[in-house]
Amino acid sequence: FNCNTPDSVEVLSTSHNSANLVWSIGNNVIIEYGNKGFDIGQGIRLNNLNNNYANLNNLQSNTEYEFYLRDSCGPYSYSKWVGPFDFKTFCDDSILITALNETFDSGLTTGCWSTIPYTSWELINNVASINARDTTNWLISPPIILNDHNYLCFDYNGYRYSGLSVAISTTGKQINDFNQVLFDTLYMLDDFDERICLDLENPNDTIYIGFKNNSNGYVSSWKYNQLDNIEITECASPQNITSELLS
Repeated sequence: FNCNTPDSVEVLSTSHNSANLVWSIGNNVIIEYGNKGFDIGQGIRLNNLNNNYANLNNLQSNTEYEFYLRDSCGPYSYSKWVGPFDFKTFCDDSILITALNETFDSGLTTGCWSTIPYTSWELINNVASINARDTTNWLISPPIILNDHNYLCFDYNGYRYSGLSVAISTTGKQINDFNQVLFDTLYMLDDFDERICLDLENPNDTIYIGFKNNSNGYVSSWKYNQLDNIEITECASPQNITSELLS
């Protein structure tokens, strides 16, 4: 038999633990899927699919997958495999974390971060970067359980005429939820490159942390401000250290 090869393959939608696939052509399609880079024969197979769609369930969140398809038109008669096609599941931002140490060295490494309302924060050279003129979009941490008095510490590199706002929310991760401001500044005279530590005043609570850029409009549009090494710690690093001569 001459089997038709599945065509017009598309990933219709994804969630943190599922993906919906559609295709045209094929009456008895076989799908094999697995983590990105898997070899055919080592994945999970779905057989005898005759409705031109499939739902892949029980997937891992924030994970890259690939899949292949072929049609079956009789005993031991198959079309060629087509693929790989790829997709990535979303982060499951309902998962609470109890420790935060985000270095951005291989993407977002601690829990599920998000950007609202648009995806404008970027991972460039292992830091989180945003255009220095962008004052709209927030970088939001995953939900964090605080069990004691802690400090939020991070490295910030900002350009003159721009700055940073840091706020926390105990109710959700919409913009209006971030009503407890920890830090809000605009650097007018010099560029800024320093480690900043802020007192978190919400022990025994679950919080989101939001970072937003500030700007007065004079900073160049090709400048980017950067965040790195974001952590929650019991001890804050000493800052603004001065010395005096004792006699």
